[in-house]
Amino acid sequence: MAIKRLNRQFGQGDPEFLKGIMLLSRYTHQNLISLLGYCDEEDEKVLIYELASKGSLDKHLSDPGLTSAQRIKICLGVAKGLSYLHDPQGTHQRVLHCDIKSANILLDDSLTAKLADFGLSKIGPANQQNSVLLTNALGTAGYCDPLFMTTYTLTKESDVYSFGVVLFEVLCRRLCYEYSNGLVKVFVNKWKNMCAEN
Repeated sequence: MAIKRLNRQFGQGDPEFLKGIMLLSRYTHQNLISLLGYCDEEDEKVLIYELASKGSLDKHLSDPGLTSAQRIKICLGVAKGLSYLHDPQGTHQRVLHCDIKSANILLDDSLTAKLADFGLSKIGPANQQNSVLLTNALGTAGYCDPLFMTTYTLTKESDVYSFGVVLFEVLCRRLCYEYSNGLVKVFVNKWKNMCAEN
C-alpha cells in the first residue's frame, strides 16, 4: 500500500482530501488507483492507496528500457480510465479529472496505468452529451487546455487535451516542461508548431 498525507504547505485542504475519498469510493476501475482506507483525526489526514510499485509515468518517460509496446499499453490504460470517468454510457455522474499529467499516472508491476490525484476533480451531470462547468483555473502549466485557460469553461475535452500532452511526452520521451534558472519552460507550443509544419 501507499500513503499520501495531506500537506497544507502545498495548498491542499479539507475539500481536496474529502473529494479524493468520495470519488475513489464511488468510482472503481482497473485504470484508477484504488483507495484502501483513510485517516481523518484532528489535523492528521491520510489517504491509503493500493501500491503502484513502479511509481509515476513521469519518472519513466526517458527510460530506454520501456518498449514501444509498453508505452502503447500505458497510453491505452490512461484512455480507458478517462473514458470511464467521462462515462460515455451515462450510468454515473461524469468526472472531470482536471489535472491529467504524467506525474498523476501511476504504474503497477505489470505497467498497468492508474489515474491518481483527484483533489482538483469536478463532477458534471450524468446522461448528457456534454458537461460544461464554469470554474476557477485548475491543473498544471503545460497540460492545461488553452480554451479553458481563456474562458474558464471546463469540459471533458479539457481532460482530453491534457491527455494529448501526455501522449506527446510518451512519444518524445520527455516532460512537456523543464525548470531552468528558477523558470518553467513549456514545450507544448513548440511541439504543436512542429506538427503543423509537417
